[in-house]
Amino acid sequence: MNTDDGLRALIGDDIEKALEDSRVEGKKIGKYSIGSPIGKGGMGEVYLAKDESLGRTVVIKVISFPTRDPEHCKMMVARFRREAQVAGRVMHPNVAMIFSFDEIDGRHLLVMERIEGRTLRDEIMTPAGKPRALAPKRAIKIVIEILRGLEAIHAIKIVHRDLKPGNVMLTDKDDQVKILDFGLGKASESSGDPALDMTLTQQGMPLGSPLYMSPEQIRSLPVDERTDIYSVGVMLFQLLNSRAPFRGKDALAIYDQHRSSAVPAIVASDAEPLPPGLDAIVRKAMAKIPGERYGSASEMRAALEAVAFESKPKAPIKSASRKRAWIPASIAVCAVAAFAVGLALTMGKAPARSGRPEAVIVTAKAEAVAPAKAVDDRDASDGISIPPPPPPSAATSVQGCALYAGGRTSDAIATLTRALKSKPNDAEGLFCLCGAYVRQPEARTEALKACKAYRSRPDRDADKARQVNLWLRRISR
Repeated sequence: MNTDDGLRALIGDDIEKALEDSRVEGKKIGKYSIGSPIGKGGMGEVYLAKDESLGRTVVIKVISFPTRDPEHCKMMVARFRREAQVAGRVMHPNVAMIFSFDEIDGRHLLVMERIEGRTLRDEIMTPAGKPRALAPKRAIKIVIEILRGLEAIHAIKIVHRDLKPGNVMLTDKDDQVKILDFGLGKASESSGDPALDMTLTQQGMPLGSPLYMSPEQIRSLPVDERTDIYSVGVMLFQLLNSRAPFRGKDALAIYDQHRSSAVPAIVASDAEPLPPGLDAIVRKAMAKIPGERYGSASEMRAALEAVAFESKPKAPIKSASRKRAWIPASIAVCAVAAFAVGLALTMGKAPARSGRPEAVIVTAKAEAVAPAKAVDDRDASDGISIPPPPPPSAATSVQGCALYAGGRTSDAIATLTRALKSKPNDAEGLFCLCGAYVRQPEARTEALKACKAYRSRPDRDADKARQVNLWLRRISR
């Protein structure tokens, strides 16, 4: 039974009206014209919208409270309103602005700044949808900006409580970090609403994201700023290691690891070794006992800013001297030869020819001075070997996606186009073709066609579908 059938069974003849009332896309709610959905979280749906009174595009989360009890719902609305008013005072470049928390026509809307960019969750995924680690320098830079934003949030006594890669964005313009979503934020100073706190942890299942939750949050104990420090430690581990430290078949298995399991070792690559002290910073941030963690975001930020990377060794000076040692010797030889020739001429005798040149000029090997072959910088920086595009008869989506992942955009498009002629419904090939065309600004029409073809596939991957939606919004502006 699908959702609509279930509603029909409960509501009967008024189902069409009920379904229509529940939809907000394309509607006008107060001064907001609601556009397309861009996400869904534990507390509601997220939409692009236009504030008609100011003529600006915003992001609106339509809040769904996890309770049917009218009194509890009333308390939760009051709490969200208070926190939105407090959070709205945060003016920091690393925090997304919250404009208002409105109640219109029975709906509760959290209105936020629209950010042009991609989430950190998307940043740590390859085009093929596999997790990847970031270079330590980049990971540290991102986490330092997250901590700067947290300093501003914690200064107004708000604990975020749901920090995760999906709630951090990187702007397209300058790669700046923006912390999102105060939907689960809670004033760190108790507001004295025990009934509300019970509602937030119904059936012993705390609200939040299991992969990033602190032990005290899992146990539904009081939380403070150090809960967010724990979540930042988990994210830093994931940025360095490609995967979160604790994973399991269900939320309960993950909760148990957060409470009792030691933090695993970070697996660093040979190309990007961890700088000294970084592993210790991650472990301190993820201490099981809050008192053993960093006491504040600024304290953890200072520790990361003090991380030193080993500089590359300089080439020995003496090697350069050896390369130039032949210069004075050559000058001396030439001077002696010139003197000998001059002496012979003055004596009226020309020097006898020996059939060989008088001087030998030493040159580099021929292959060393031959024109260098053009190198694709993207392939070189990737450090991977990608084969040339296959002939038309052998083209496959797998090969095309490999070329796309390696940055060989034109070759990827040619290979995928040939492969999709024989298998036009290959979802993976359509996804890679969509991404390849998006990389070429002049191929907007082809990008739209490929992206829409992928989005129409019933076997599409949910995460990739979200990425395709982001691409479509970018090229449809």
